[in-house]
Amino acid sequence: MFSPYFDQERPEIEIVGMIADRDCSRSYELDAAAVFKVKTTGYLVVFVSGCSCWPNRGTTTQVICKRKSDVDKALTGWSELLDDCQANKWKPASNIS
Repeated sequence: MFSPYFDQERPEIEIVGMIADRDCSRSYELDAAAVFKVKTTGYLVVFVSGCSCWPNRGTTTQVICKRKSDVDKALTGWSELLDDCQANKWKPASNIS
């Protein structure tokens, strides 16, 4: 389900689906972010990073956002991902079945 964002841990809040994601990973690295619509009002922004050489040293950060402006603040350095969310009209591109 929505790999690699929830490979190591479950979502902190129930999600409906993924709005958009960006993978900026290089060889042997993991550097990606995604925005999910949550079942209640708001969004979940998830960042994952790590290295295939040191799989136990990766990180997953989840940020619960109530408003789109909170998502904007959470996505500092990820402006293309914010653009993707806006292009998708903030609706999940892929839903949980």
